[in-house]
Amino acid sequence: MEGYLSSQLPSSIMAWWNYLFPCRIVRCPNSPYKICQRNIMYSIVLQLFGSETLPSKDKITFSTFSYQWTGFILLILCFMLFNLRDLKIVLKISSKGIYCVAFYFIFITYLAIKSFAEGRVNFG
Repeated sequence: MEGYLSSQLPSSIMAWWNYLFPCRIVRCPNSPYKICQRNIMYSIVLQLFGSETLPSKDKITFSTFSYQWTGFILLILCFMLFNLRDLKIVLKISSKGIYCVAFYFIFITYLAIKSFAEGRVNFG
């Protein structure tokens, strides 16, 4: 009896989890993790293309590229990433993760230097 239960339980749990996990990604687009992703990606896009051409995060619009389109694009990318059957692609990307962290650190340093140069930093 014990051997039967131990082999049957993980397969039934995994079948349930494999169904629920992608649905959770679609149903919860405003989780804190996704909000952080959208904020970081939209801030990088604003710096690259200029804040004059793109709307602010507070304005809801789908007529041009906006904060909402960023969330939609990230939702599709995360859904595709979480539904991969072969994880070789993810392992290749994660092995290069330190480069992403280094480039993000360089980006934050660039923003700090730019803010100091333009006088947008107040102490006090």
